[in-house]
Amino acid sequence: MRLIHEIEQDQIIVKEAEEEYIYCTELKTINDKTNILMKHLRHAWEYHSFKVGCGSYIDMEKIKQRQFQQYDGLYSVIEQQPLQSDMRICERGLYLYAYHIGTWDELSSLYEKILDYTKQHHYHLSGYAYERGISELSLLHRSEYVTEIKIKCEKRNNQF
Repeated sequence: MRLIHEIEQDQIIVKEAEEEYIYCTELKTINDKTNILMKHLRHAWEYHSFKVGCGSYIDMEKIKQRQFQQYDGLYSVIEQQPLQSDMRICERGLYLYAYHIGTWDELSSLYEKILDYTKQHHYHLSGYAYERGISELSLLHRSEYVTEIKIKCEKRNNQF
C-alpha cells in the first residue's frame, strides 16, 4: 500500500500486481446498505482476518457506459484461497491503478480520466473496477480521503 504523501491527485499508473483473494457480496438492492455492509464485514471476518476493510466494485461495462455510481457489490481482500462461490481471485497480471484525494462524489471525473488515459495509451480494461479507501477515514477530513481504483488491463497493439 502506498503512503498517502506519495500520491498525486488523480494519479494513474499501470503496473504488475500479485494474485489476491477477495470475498464478494453482490448488491442486488441498495435499499438497505447498512445491513448489507454489516453482513459483508461479518462474513469477511469469518474468513480469518481480512487484510483491509471493505471496498466496492463496478463492472467495466458500466464504467464504459459512464454508469459510475452503479455498484455491483462489496469486497474485502482475504488471506485464504477462494473455496466458495462468493470468493474470487484477482489474477496476477497488469493492472491500472488510479488515486483520488477527496470525497467519493468526485470519483466520476477520475473514471473519465481513466477512460481517456486508456484510449490514449492503448490499454484494454476488463473485469471490474475495484475501489477502496487507503487512508484512515476517522483521522482525516473528508477532503483528504484517498481512494484507490484497481482495474485489470492489457496493452493493445497500436494498430488502426
